[in-house]
Amino acid sequence: MSNVLNTRLVKDDLKALPAQFRVVKTVGPADAVEHFLVGDFPERLDALERWRTLLDEEQRGTGDYLRYTIYDDHGRKVDEVGIRITEEDRVAPPGKFRVICADIRTGTIWLVADMNDRGEAINYAKEAYEGPYTGFQVHNDIGEALIPVN
Repeated sequence: MSNVLNTRLVKDDLKALPAQFRVVKTVGPADAVEHFLVGDFPERLDALERWRTLLDEEQRGTGDYLRYTIYDDHGRKVDEVGIRITEEDRVAPPGKFRVICADIRTGTIWLVADMNDRGEAINYAKEAYEGPYTGFQVHNDIGEALIPVN
């Protein structure tokens, strides 16, 4: 896989390089979609900044079914809230505490952060707000929810 901008990507190449976040341009209808590399970024916030600048182009609508997506190094979609995960991914890595956000309308779950300190993770989740239909939880490394959805 080339690391050159605008390189055409196959589905297996959507996953970012280790410890990176990949911004991908997707063009075409669902039955004929093509993916192109926009760039790889070492930090999620850098990838988000680039993604936000591209949203103007996406929203202007070129008629080409244009959209931009960020992927992590596991191939999971990333957005402004965090990394989109499955129910099984709520379990934190060993010795960590995973802060997640869930949207009760869509069922979408995001990985927000893995933290070393239990209290810090719980405080973060209690103070976080992403809108009226979201709630934050903290899970330990065996998957237990340490606080209910707020």
